[in-house]
Amino acid sequence: MPLLGGCAEEYRAFDEWTAEVLAVLQGTPQGAARVKRREALPFPVLADADGRGHRAFGAVMPSGEPAAAVYIADRWGEIYLACRTSAGQALPTPQAILEWLHFIAIQGPECGVADWPRLED
Repeated sequence: MPLLGGCAEEYRAFDEWTAEVLAVLQGTPQGAARVKRREALPFPVLADADGRGHRAFGAVMPSGEPAAAVYIADRWGEIYLACRTSAGQALPTPQAILEWLHFIAIQGPECGVADWPRLED
């Protein structure tokens, strides 16, 4: 789970952008809680017990097995990026996700002025 670990390492930066990381794992709530504890993840880890959520978002392999995916949305739920390994797409790095958050922040009515803090170099 390198992406989850990377997001955990960068969680403070996500928080500075008032963004939330949500991990959704197919399995039981107990299994999701075990992963959260084992990986020391500072963000919510949700369980998709019957796989319905994975199927609804296209995060399943043709065999029906769950697949990794990343969705980046703004605060109103508009999806800006969808990367699905089931479609042969590579998942973004945590740094790329942070760059997307900066991009989304400058899409507001101020025409290029970020509502949220600027990324530090």
